[in-house]
Amino acid sequence: MKKLLMIAALVACIAVPAELLARKTTYVITNRRWNYVKLVEVKPRVAEERSMTQPVDIPQAQMRSVLKSLNLSKHHLFGDKVTERGIFNDKAINYLAPAICQAFRDASPKEEVQFSYNVKDPMFILRNDRLTAVTAWVTGNDLYLRFDRLAQKLLGDTDKRGRDSYTLSRAQGIRMTLEIGPGQTMGAVGGKIMIVNLKHKFTPVVATSKTEAGAEGTTTAAVDETSASKEVKAEKGEPFAAPAPVLSDDETTRRLEKLEMLRKRNLISNKEYKQKKAEILKDL
Repeated sequence: MKKLLMIAALVACIAVPAELLARKTTYVITNRRWNYVKLVEVKPRVAEERSMTQPVDIPQAQMRSVLKSLNLSKHHLFGDKVTERGIFNDKAINYLAPAICQAFRDASPKEEVQFSYNVKDPMFILRNDRLTAVTAWVTGNDLYLRFDRLAQKLLGDTDKRGRDSYTLSRAQGIRMTLEIGPGQTMGAVGGKIMIVNLKHKFTPVVATSKTEAGAEGTTTAAVDETSASKEVKAEKGEPFAAPAPVLSDDETTRRLEKLEMLRKRNLISNKEYKQKKAEILKDL
């Protein structure tokens, strides 16, 4: 009996600190896999060092422009030309921007915003899933973006569930660096932190969906749920979906022509061709 009491006391001593050290996490939007925006509580020392000034109200149009301005420079896989590519495509921006704005409105000075998105770009190579994960916070007029993962290639079938941790452990990054543009500077920590001046007037981003073009309030309302409701959805694994973007006619034509070229070169099978074509036409 004495031994049992000692073991119980030891377990209690271990469990209590673990509970105290657990960081509170609140999901704003998630597909329970690669794509999400969430609030994560930071340690008091970290909050003090950053002097975070949340909550802050960032207009959705401004956040879309900021995300659109994030570019990386790298060697193209099919050539020796140095090209610039946006880190997030229109679909990713449409998904992330409203939720990030909501997160910063809800954030306390002791919480950081974390977001992640897997950009699927079958036009770059046949299967090209690129995961970018960012930790963000605001101090004064500056938005800090720490790139924990920068366009890392996810190997294998990312649509298959049950192997997410294994897939993340094998994620590969091609040599890429961030392109610094107007209103942006790099932090001193290994080139992983970009500082965006929120007072800078970025080039406005053309809306990619009827919802964005017609009523920003509609998009905001879809994200503006209570924290309790958000957490229940996250725990149940229900995706909190942002409206899907509508592809322009030029973009659709470009993708279909590229797909046709891949089929003629026998780089994809007829089955893959039909599947990808259906996916492109579905976005219309």
